[in-house]
Amino acid sequence: MGSGTMLVMNEKTCVVDVVRNIMHFFQHESCGFCTPCRRGTRVLYETLCRIAQGEGRESDLPKMIDLAQTMSATANCALAMSPIFFIRTTIERLKDEYLPTLSRRNAL
Repeated sequence: MGSGTMLVMNEKTCVVDVVRNIMHFFQHESCGFCTPCRRGTRVLYETLCRIAQGEGRESDLPKMIDLAQTMSATANCALAMSPIFFIRTTIERLKDEYLPTLSRRNAL
């Protein structure tokens, strides 16, 4: 058994907002038993919120991938293994979607 998700987006959809909402879901669904999931989902969500507000840094992107990989390798259940797919895929394939929000901070 598993779960399948399909997201339909157009060119106006903000990928950062989509990933932030997904991370909010994972943070909310965490049972809080293990630290990698409890703390990791919160840190990822807070980082994405900062990025969405134009307060992120480009260095946040590889840090999020590293954290998600650590969560995947050390957590007790599959919930903490899920964020790596959304984080890594969007950063690697849609990095240009993150850059404008990161640029807002540098423009101030």
